[in-house]
Amino acid sequence: MAAIAPTIPSIGENGDDTIRIVWTPVTENDTCNPVYFPDHPIKSIQALGTFGSATVAVQGSNDGGTTFAALHSVGVTAIAITSAGVNPIVENTEQIKPVMTGGSSQSLTLALVVHRTNRP
Repeated sequence: MAAIAPTIPSIGENGDDTIRIVWTPVTENDTCNPVYFPDHPIKSIQALGTFGSATVAVQGSNDGGTTFAALHSVGVTAIAITSAGVNPIVENTEQIKPVMTGGSSQSLTLALVVHRTNRP
């Protein structure tokens, strides 16, 4: 079991308005370290790789990372990714992290893209 630290390259044309955060490889029993991007309210998560029956959820925290809760996609459905794809994230929390459960022999790349339209 490893704690996977994300890499955070800027991908937008306007500096840090759009940022991609990547956790890879995420394998069985790994955890992903949370990131802090509350000033980037537009978010989506992509999962790709070998799932091995794993499910990827997205959790957020507004209490400094003490407690995390499920985040949702459009339609008030908790995010539960079981195959390659992209999901929008409705909530904008202080911290955010992907969480993988179940499965075996998985090796995933999880990419969170965050965007802000108004500079502070």
